Amino acid sequence: MTQPIRIGIVGMGGFAGSHHNTVARLEERGIVRLVGTCDPGRFGPGGVRVFDDYRAMLDACRGELDYVVTPTPIQLHAEMHEAITSLGIPAYVEKPPTLDHAELDRMVAADARARKSSLVGFNYIVEKSRLALKERLLSGEFGAIRGGTLSALWPRPASYFARNGWSGRLIISDQIVLDSCFGNAMSHFVHNMLFWAGAPGLHSWAEVAAVRAELYRAHAIEGADTFFGGGGGAVVAAEAPCPRASHRGDDSGRRDHANARVAALLGRQHELGDRDLREGDPQVRRRRPDRGLVEGRQDGADRERAVRRPRGEPRRVLPVPARGNTEARD
Repeated sequence: MTQPIRIGIVGMGGFAGSHHNTVARLEERGIVRLVGTCDPGRFGPGGVRVFDDYRAMLDACRGELDYVVTPTPIQLHAEMHEAITSLGIPAYVEKPPTLDHAELDRMVAADARARKSSLVGFNYIVEKSRLALKERLLSGEFGAIRGGTLSALWPRPASYFARNGWSGRLIISDQIVLDSCFGNAMSHFVHNMLFWAGAPGLHSWAEVAAVRAELYRAHAIEGADTFFGGGGGAVVAAEAPCPRASHRGDDSGRRDHANARVAALLGRQHELGDRDLREGDPQVRRRRPDRGLVEGRQDGADRERAVRRPRGEPRRVLPVPARGNTEARD
């Protein structure tokens, strides 16, 4: 009889709860066994050891662990991965592992010490339909790939960025975070696109040769919440506030509001009107030919700040004040 995989989970709140729920279902089938977890002041399920610190969990359970899951803030991934792999234990790291390329190189080097390779939570590509599409692309069924375009729309209300201390942040205590829609939630879709464009084998990814992008923000955050990329194939990711369509809202509400924003930012026949950074409630109206992108209202002001430009000239961005955040970077 195959022994269950022995797992430790760092954290119990937030997204770690999803991992606990999944592990609980797998435990019922005898596939895994939760050995230990950690979160200050919390109580775990019966028979599971709970620690106040992940290092204490590793010290106490190191001989009993086959994998350790780290569904933790981005800026903690490298540190925890280092501690786990130094014991020869592989890690399951939530995506993104890091958004600092130098830190990623160090994580790859550290991973060689574990008895098995660590995993990153880019789990979409293991779905049968996505693998089947990759096989069809490799077979040449559609001809040679000339380029790829990503259009990703996902509403984010102000509460999303207020849910923790690192969401939408660029740097915390001199450590690179760079949290954004493009590097976090929507990185699944970027990963998918690179996966499908990769060759020659099934488990191959296309290499990124160059990056060009325009970054915008509608929320009072340090980083960007809307991205436009350009090159041989455009990459578009927009993450915009939409109070009438919740984070898990229906597709129709999500599409209606998000598409209006994309049309506005691409300079078509609509533009965003009055926006209150506190509420994130956009109003869409017909645009005037002499106006560019409206960047939003200043704190409580009754006037808009707009980028005015003649037709045909490239867009430029006015920084949006980050309310209540003295460390905002534009």
